Amino acid sequence: MRTSELLRTIVGSFTVYVVVASCSPSSGTPYSGAGTGGAGTYSGAGSPAVDGGTSGTSAAVASAGASTGNGGAEGASGAAATGGSRASGGSKPTGGATAIAATGGTSIVDPVPTASADPINGTRLKAKYREGADGSKEFLTYQWWDSGRNEDCTFTATADGSTRCLPQAAGSASAYYADSTCSGELALVTLATCSTLTSRYVTKFDSTSGCSLARIFGLGARYTGTVYSKSGTSCAEVSASTMTAFAAYGFYPVGTEIPLSSFVAGTVKNST
Repeated sequence: MRTSELLRTIVGSFTVYVVVASCSPSSGTPYSGAGTGGAGTYSGAGSPAVDGGTSGTSAAVASAGASTGNGGAEGASGAAATGGSRASGGSKPTGGATAIAATGGTSIVDPVPTASADPINGTRLKAKYREGADGSKEFLTYQWWDSGRNEDCTFTATADGSTRCLPQAAGSASAYYADSTCSGELALVTLATCSTLTSRYVTKFDSTSGCSLARIFGLGARYTGTVYSKSGTSCAEVSASTMTAFAAYGFYPVGTEIPLSSFVAGTVKNST
């Protein structure tokens, strides 16, 4: 009889324990999760179990995630806990209209038209160029053809304060003369061995203003007589030894000065 009572006591105690346990509030382990894309922290405690069978849902939901806690157990990290679409940055950082505009546009697809560097002919001055047998063309720098005077010319600073296209001169006036009074000026001209003298002009340079400004004169026929030189106020015949040293040169009388207005003037301007 003692044994039966003892067994009933043990079974009764176990039953009470089961009932009490099932009616007790369920307390879940706090869960704290921060998703890579979510911004909130989830901390949930389970609600008391209903009827001792079903776990209560958690009281709070993470602001950045979508998961809920069940019965106090660890809440599963929702989609937001592992990174939502907002966390990944969306489509803008990896593409979109902005990226397309940055890699395209008319400034790259349609560059500015090719600029022309060819000289522009005027009513009188024409550009000079060298033409190859294969059709190539090379413009000659600083050289023009004066169609009004039928001669080549190059822009030079002149004594009238302008810049004009003057013809190539054979030489410049020197301190040598064709007479004993040193009044008839002679130009000293290099005698070219590979070409004939074609220039009809000689230049003088006026340096009174501190600048070398050109004046242009006609060129006479070659002079072969006695040559004189001027030193101070005296005029004397050039020695034979000096003339020998000038064997590669010829003396030409300086002719009449040609008005500078006969040549085309030019002005430096900036492109617009």
